[in-house]
Amino acid sequence: MSDTTTQPQQWPIPGRAIAWMPPDQDAVVSAVVMNEPTLRSGSLTHRQYRSLLADRVAWMVRTADDPEDAAATMVREFEAAGLWTGATLPLDDPDAVVQALTLDNPTWQDALNLVVMLPPEPMPIRLIPAAVQAVRETDLEEWLSRVLPVARDLT
Repeated sequence: MSDTTTQPQQWPIPGRAIAWMPPDQDAVVSAVVMNEPTLRSGSLTHRQYRSLLADRVAWMVRTADDPEDAAATMVREFEAAGLWTGATLPLDDPDAVVQALTLDNPTWQDALNLVVMLPPEPMPIRLIPAAVQAVRETDLEEWLSRVLPVARDLT
């Protein structure tokens, strides 16, 4: 895999750095970013979690040194793992690539359910410093290297 990523420097959303991850899960793989109102709500559904994870992945693609190359890498890696066999994606639109590969992709949804063990809904949430650290320190290449081998083994 080519070096298509960089260490994220900013926080993905405006405001205080807030992140959560499911209990007993790998923070690099499972941490999600949220805003104050979401944190104050006190819980997430599985659908909300998947959407927040997709937002984090899209942010990693957008903040890569070359976002188009990062999007292409993500597509190649998902294809190699057997998680994408769909149409050609618009690599100049990282959000569309991530949407197609994650939220609109039933194969990925099934794999994610095996990779990240979510507690029953509603999932109670709180600020988790290890999740904040994982978001700050994890780039797309590292995220892919941690999640795809597990997904490949489980599918």
